[in-house]
Amino acid sequence: KTPLVEVEVQFISFAASDIADLSKSGIIEAETLLSLHREGKGALVCAPKIVAPLGVEATLKQVVEVIYPTDFFVSTVTNIPGKPESCAAVVEPNGFETREVGVVLQVLAKAAAEPDVFDLLLAPQLVTEESWRTYIAAYTDPSGKEHTAELPLPFFLTQQFTTNIRLREGQATICGGGMPSRDKKTVTYGFVTARLFRPHKKTQDRK
Repeated sequence: KTPLVEVEVQFISFAASDIADLSKSGIIEAETLLSLHREGKGALVCAPKIVAPLGVEATLKQVVEVIYPTDFFVSTVTNIPGKPESCAAVVEPNGFETREVGVVLQVLAKAAAEPDVFDLLLAPQLVTEESWRTYIAAYTDPSGKEHTAELPLPFFLTQQFTTNIRLREGQATICGGGMPSRDKKTVTYGFVTARLFRPHKKTQDRK
């Protein structure tokens, strides 16, 4: 029977100022950051966990699909009741795309030659909820007068990395380096842990 391995990636965000202070004192290591987190100075963003057979690639998705327009068509409406010689813009979506927002974790785990050591191929991706920005489009009414219309478009923050790593069972390791937020106020790190999956066996009370 092929052994199962459980791989967990914890995404933890820290204040950029705390990371700057740590970097002055030396190399930023997993245990140092995790100690900072235990002190309440780091926020757990998410912690996807996947169980898969050794040597078999597996994918975990914890996402929602966001459908958003990619193109717009601006038309004008004239002869508005009660407003003679006026016009208004009608903004209609002309195309759509779908984006998965959340966590995607791809893992391939293999047993290394040394006991209790794993070789992992990881490709985690964290896509945060969209932020909408308004763009202005110019159009001309039938009389030749120029106007503007507002076009909302979403922007997504994607934090991802792909890496090969060797680690001992139960050991937490930083992967991917620090990933800054949009406003640069926080930095998110990925901490990877792997261990053999040992399901708890239920025992029945003897009567």
